[in-house]
Amino acid sequence: MGFMAVASAGLMAVSSIQQGRIAQSEAEYQAALQRRNALVLEQDAKARIEKAKFDQVRQAKFGRKVLGKKIARAATSGALLSEGAPLRAISEQAEELDLENLIIGHEGLTGAARLKDQAALSRTEAEFSILRGKRARQAGIIGAGTSLLRGFAAFA
Repeated sequence: MGFMAVASAGLMAVSSIQQGRIAQSEAEYQAALQRRNALVLEQDAKARIEKAKFDQVRQAKFGRKVLGKKIARAATSGALLSEGAPLRAISEQAEELDLENLIIGHEGLTGAARLKDQAALSRTEAEFSILRGKRARQAGIIGAGTSLLRGFAAFA
């Protein structure tokens, strides 16, 4: 009976070590995925900023056209552009276009910042996955030792 207890303890020890190794491998795989996700999020953040810059340039060109047409219409009507309602209308239009341009840039930057934060969180999760894997491997080794001790105790 004692030999069977030791043999059983040996099998349980090997099984415990294997479970720890498997858990560590799974955790390392999860960490690799989380690191990859972080890279993708960082690339998305850069793309978001570049798109915002592009949209700002495009909006500024559009704004210049709008103002140019407004000025041309006012000038052909014979209105004075240096004072009164035409000047106010053109100034207000220019302010609105500038504000719209600033909003485009702000939205790009805040969107990129959110993506960078998500990337940082993903990297942190990757580090925690690695730690969980190490702890699982250690728990497997401890479980193996416990199994062996119980088997030897039963043998004695």
